[in-house]
Amino acid sequence: MKIIFTGFANTPQYIDPNEWLQRIRPFTGILEALSHSHEVIGIERIGIEDEKVFNSVKYYLFKTTGTKDSFPIRQIRLIRKLDPDVVFINGFNFPFQIMQLKLELRKKVRIFILHQAECLIHQSALCF
Repeated sequence: MKIIFTGFANTPQYIDPNEWLQRIRPFTGILEALSHSHEVIGIERIGIEDEKVFNSVKYYLFKTTGTKDSFPIRQIRLIRKLDPDVVFINGFNFPFQIMQLKLELRKKVRIFILHQAECLIHQSALCF
């Protein structure tokens, strides 16, 4: 199974892929665990264009300049080209972009939205 983890938030201040991967290290453990039995791909929007394999997970890094991108065409085309079975999206802050993605993918592709804001509000140990 091919699984993609992505989001539409831009963080252009990060221009070092290793620094970015260290910043999201608590999250990458999930990807690494899944990569033992599935093909896992991470797509991130930071301040540099790069492709990197880190602990058996392939990362595509998109260069972004602003904080908002209403039409992330390159990212959506890449996801369509990779032909995933499942797409996990970090955050529900960009519903228009999620709808664009859904229109471009096969009907059988499942999209899951990871909404983690309640973890910050409630400080619950059950949120992950």
